[in-house]
Amino acid sequence: MRITFINKSDSVGGAAVVTLRLVEALRQLGHDARLVVTDRRTDREYVALGGSEGRIRTAFLADRLPLLLSNGFRRSTLFQIDAARAGLPLWRHDWVRNADAIVLGWINQGVLSLDGIRRIGLLNKPLLWTLHDMWALTGVCHHAHDCQGYRRMCGNCQLLGGAASGNDLSAVMMERKRRLYDRVDIQFVAVSRWLAEKARESTLLGEERVAVIPNPYPVQPMPRRKGSPTGHIVMAAARLDDPIKGFPLLIEAVRALRRRNPQLTAGLHFDLIGEMRNPEAAKALEAEYTLHGMISDSARMRQLYAAADAVVSPSLFETLPGTLVEAQDCGAVPVAFDRGGQRDIIVPGKTGFIAPWNDDPRRAGENFADSLVQALELAADPATPKLLHEAVVNNFAAEKVARQYVQLIENQ
Repeated sequence: MRITFINKSDSVGGAAVVTLRLVEALRQLGHDARLVVTDRRTDREYVALGGSEGRIRTAFLADRLPLLLSNGFRRSTLFQIDAARAGLPLWRHDWVRNADAIVLGWINQGVLSLDGIRRIGLLNKPLLWTLHDMWALTGVCHHAHDCQGYRRMCGNCQLLGGAASGNDLSAVMMERKRRLYDRVDIQFVAVSRWLAEKARESTLLGEERVAVIPNPYPVQPMPRRKGSPTGHIVMAAARLDDPIKGFPLLIEAVRALRRRNPQLTAGLHFDLIGEMRNPEAAKALEAEYTLHGMISDSARMRQLYAAADAVVSPSLFETLPGTLVEAQDCGAVPVAFDRGGQRDIIVPGKTGFIAPWNDDPRRAGENFADSLVQALELAADPATPKLLHEAVVNNFAAEKVARQYVQLIENQ
């Protein structure tokens, strides 16, 4: 079967990484899976640019510049919203026209316009759309946080600043998406049960078909571990001080640990993997740490995961936090707040711990500290690493995920 995926990148960002994995898993199964992108960083022959560099740049600017007008020239929120007003004519691309099925991924920032999606729908091929965030079910935002506008009709969007109104861009975009979904037959795929539930609650996707298929992860033999406890704890993110990643809450958690058990805290070492705009901010973490920066070598990442007792994700929102899966596969116990698809990864008390959320940062930090202590206790059990590894094999193996996509396409 010829299956063409469309995504912004083949390697930059979580959606890009898991999309390329899925393409390669499908190819391993004998399918002619290909990927069309606007940001090509690999040399895979089954990955192609959707147009010339000039055309890609023009589409990006045509998509971005009107957003500055619509959000009151607030650069701080410019990349938190999208309107898909401009994009490439990918319905003309050979790989799209000749495909047996088409799968959309993260298609913003000049990749596809809403009209481009409509035109792909006119090709009368099975059309799937993998939801990596909430954009397909909101007006303009990728993460609704605590806003409930997507459950009604958007408007008065807090991300639009002074341009917000009852009939602002978020309201206009929600109506445009509603018309698109009425006209085009799309099978939506949520990467977590949490995201599927958000889709069912939404005005836009409440009546649409939404399947749940997790992101794929490569299954490798269980790495050799140094033995627990090591006292090492990993936090990994593309940008550690992205406000959504919750690094200040990790700081609060360590403070709570130090107040309650200074001896335990003195034996901890945090491996911080990812960029920080202000590396000095890590000094607020009242424990030993190493700021590794970005690590692109997967073998090195597995080394660090295998040397850790726990992996933490204090994020305010995650659809399906991949670092938890990757570390769990190497035997590290995951700890996270219940703020997204974490329960698809963690069975509390068995394969990790879920910290109760609290809007008070100090209380949230205390709750996270409690869960971290429990994780360290679980890590001390010699049977734990194998149990964690088997959970990943059973739930997230790339081949298993690829077969689920094939079955979904064949049932269209």
